[in-house]
Amino acid sequence: MAFTIIPIYLVMQQDVQAIFTGQGGGLTVSAAFGILWYLWTQWQSYRATVAPQVVTQDGRKAELLKGSSAARQADAVAAAAPKPRTLWERLTQR
Repeated sequence: MAFTIIPIYLVMQQDVQAIFTGQGGGLTVSAAFGILWYLWTQWQSYRATVAPQVVTQDGRKAELLKGSSAARQADAVAAAAPKPRTLWERLTQR
């Protein structure tokens, strides 16, 4: 798997460098499409990590709307939950 991903990443890195140095006019359509697809997936990944959500006990994801009673209840439960220990606290037994 890594043998196929690493060369693709390196080619994309060269394509991005060509764009920023003003030499992006020579890129193929497939290279431009690949870069756009990569940026789109990164944006979707970012949005998925910052969206307020709750995972139920049966493993389903329940999205919360800001200001709803469910969001206020989830905030109250999260505030009352114990703070997880950091790696440093675990290593030093604090």
